[in-house]
Amino acid sequence: MHNATPSKQASLRLCIGAGALEEAEDQRGLAHFLEHMAFKGSAHVGQDEMVKILQRKGLAFGAAGRRTINPPPLSFLQSNGLDGMDKHYMIDRRTLLFSGAAALAPRAVFGEAAPPSTPVSVSGSESGWVAFNHTQDRITFAGEANGFPVGIVLDSGANEIVIDTGLAHRLGLRPTGQFITQGLAGATNSQVAGPIALSVGNLVLRVPSVAVVDMTAIRQAGGIFDLVLGRPIFEAGVVSISYPSSRLAIESKSRFKAPDHSVSVALLPTSSGLRRVEISIEGHPPAWGVLDLGNDSALSISEAYAAHGGFLTGRPVSTWIAAGVDGITTYKVASVTEISLAGVQFRHVPFDAVSQWLLPETPVNIGAPILSRFSSISLYYSSDRMWLGVDGVAVSAPFDRNRSGIAAAVVGEAVKILHVAPGSPADIAHFRSGEVISKIDGMSAVQIYGGARRYWGDGPAGTSVKLTMADGSTRTIVLSDYY
Repeated sequence: MHNATPSKQASLRLCIGAGALEEAEDQRGLAHFLEHMAFKGSAHVGQDEMVKILQRKGLAFGAAGRRTINPPPLSFLQSNGLDGMDKHYMIDRRTLLFSGAAALAPRAVFGEAAPPSTPVSVSGSESGWVAFNHTQDRITFAGEANGFPVGIVLDSGANEIVIDTGLAHRLGLRPTGQFITQGLAGATNSQVAGPIALSVGNLVLRVPSVAVVDMTAIRQAGGIFDLVLGRPIFEAGVVSISYPSSRLAIESKSRFKAPDHSVSVALLPTSSGLRRVEISIEGHPPAWGVLDLGNDSALSISEAYAAHGGFLTGRPVSTWIAAGVDGITTYKVASVTEISLAGVQFRHVPFDAVSQWLLPETPVNIGAPILSRFSSISLYYSSDRMWLGVDGVAVSAPFDRNRSGIAAAVVGEAVKILHVAPGSPADIAHFRSGEVISKIDGMSAVQIYGGARRYWGDGPAGTSVKLTMADGSTRTIVLSDYY
């Protein structure tokens, strides 16, 4: 149709046969539900990130856009699981989670299937500098929970504040609900309890609810903490870490000042609420990587992404194990030639290739061995930024890695071998899972494994180590880079 006014302009109208007007009687409310959930996040857009994206494109939100919509109650998911949705919704879970590019984020849709992330209230404006131990590549420090001394690990890869069942018993906490903890090895039943008052330096953090899980497997693998300080503390203030001086501070957002000689990096939310940054591996286009201070591996990569990038071909590949609240899982290990993070290059970086990946839109997990190479880290979740100290970044030092091939843990009064890595010195020396080690170079194996992880298995290549077994026999292995 010819249109002369206004000149050199055209209008286009597109009618899409979808939405509330197209719903059948048994579909009422589905379009409205999907509309609001789309703003909560998708397989490719982080939780609550859509509004920010549209605002960056120039879209302004008025009063109607800011209004709060109370979603229909989904509390029954706590007991019935994801497949227990009431019949009147007529929603097939597979439609919501696997509908192509617009797939909604499972955590956004089924948020009540996990413990609610309750905001932490803070008494005081700053913790002051708190000394920490850099044990097993994790940041662990002392604090108090309801007046009881506790060992705390700072973990930006944890969505909640988590305490061990033993600590919950000592604090006299009573469970207020249940949920399912999903990890790499599978799922496990956990509880919600609270409240607790957590003291960190000069701050008192009042936490309405915490996740209570059995950390037995973590302790057997050498964990020396009983409280995981996760995402809620990062959202409550600004967390700054100085690795050279082994100290950290938590301060109010109004008091924060970016450190000198630091670079600002975008730190965006994932669909689960964790934070991600861009990272490039072996020259590939940047991918999203979760910032995970609690990961003692330098890099963890989705096995699918590793296969797609060729990171598992043309190089030695072996296996290793990890212990978590959900048990023990086995994964592949290899090394990449280089990575680039915040403009800094790291070379010959070991990584884990994990098959059961929980965040498909974020195929990489950046662990503490990489993050600890920066002189300082300041995490400011509310501004979607972090500051990395690049003055004196330790980029040239080789990464620690296991060179024995033996994964073991203290079981009772003995050290039991849990895994022998294929192609490793231990494999060549015919060690097998289930065998018990009593001494390592003449020292008690229990004492060695009960302390810091910087033990014989991470020693320099070419080092000879004599192991005494439970039956008194001895075997010698020579450490080497087997992956």
